[in-house]
Amino acid sequence: MAEDLLPPIPLASPVLGAEEENAVIDVLRSGRLSMGERTLAFEAGFSERLGVAHARAVSSGLLRLTQSFMSARSPCLWMSIRSA
Repeated sequence: MAEDLLPPIPLASPVLGAEEENAVIDVLRSGRLSMGERTLAFEAGFSERLGVAHARAVSSGLLRLTQSFMSARSPCLWMSIRSA
């Protein structure tokens, strides 16, 4: 039965070097694995690249979809939850 299985689809091999390793180490040493300086810098660079006023990094696609839904239904509600 196992011989009937298709071969696995290869995933992309990550290309990581010293620069990426040092960036991870910097984040680990900062004590902030999320919502720290790197996140703020990413959001600023991303919004600048897109030419928009604001961008937010989130932890999952589901969270982003929930935020989009809430914003569309009631921007005031979303802003009050986000600032909490």
